[in-house]
Amino acid sequence: MGALTPLYAATSTEALEYNGKYFGPWARPKGPRIDHEGNVEAEDSIIAWLEEQILEFETSNGIST
Repeated sequence: MGALTPLYAATSTEALEYNGKYFGPWARPKGPRIDHEGNVEAEDSIIAWLEEQILEFETSNGIST
């Protein structure tokens, strides 16, 4: 796998047909996981975790917002 997928997504004109979609291993187009679609609790949990990580990073690196 390595760099194949990101290189394909970044440079292939064919990849333009998949705007807003995902690529999996070996540059295969993938869709979002249906079992997570509309899971507001999971979304809120991820957002809260990301905000904690950002705040911790900014605090430890002297970045003020």
